[in-house]
Amino acid sequence: ITLIVTFQHLSRRCATAAVAAIVTFAAACREGEGVVVHQLTFIGVHQIDEVLLRAALDTTPTSRLLWGERRYFNRHQFDDDLKRIEAYYADRGFPDARVTSYTAHYAPNHQSLDMTITITEGTPVVIADVIYDGFDALPGDHRRALQKRAPIAAGRPVDRQQVEVTRQLAFDELRDHGYPSAS
Repeated sequence: ITLIVTFQHLSRRCATAAVAAIVTFAAACREGEGVVVHQLTFIGVHQIDEVLLRAALDTTPTSRLLWGERRYFNRHQFDDDLKRIEAYYADRGFPDARVTSYTAHYAPNHQSLDMTITITEGTPVVIADVIYDGFDALPGDHRRALQKRAPIAAGRPVDRQQVEVTRQLAFDELRDHGYPSAS
């Protein structure tokens, strides 16, 4: 449906009301597309950043703003998200993390859905020690700076992204000091 409105002769207040009406009309046109995800809640997320976990998923709640994007439930996306959660945890050092359950509660009108996902994080694989071997050719201050910049550290869970960043920092430092084929 296309609606064209000319605001040439409207006052500011009328123009604002017209825009609000168009936004409301546009939102109402999408009502019949399925069940809206109203809320997505996690239980058991303690050792990782929940905001980053949410960003890794396709199933997200509908915006609370009138003009925001309405997000509809898609069973295939949700099933993939359950696998993504476990993969996300595994990449951050929690190989035993599992989605143990999920629940979906429909609103009385069956047009919106509140979802809860329960996660058991398990015990993380923790870095026992970080040893920089073969870096003797670097000046001492550069070697110490590399160790300070490196995101991995003893006592933290093994995060694959952080390991890769540390690896790349080490390669760059070695290349900057005349070792272009360091491995």
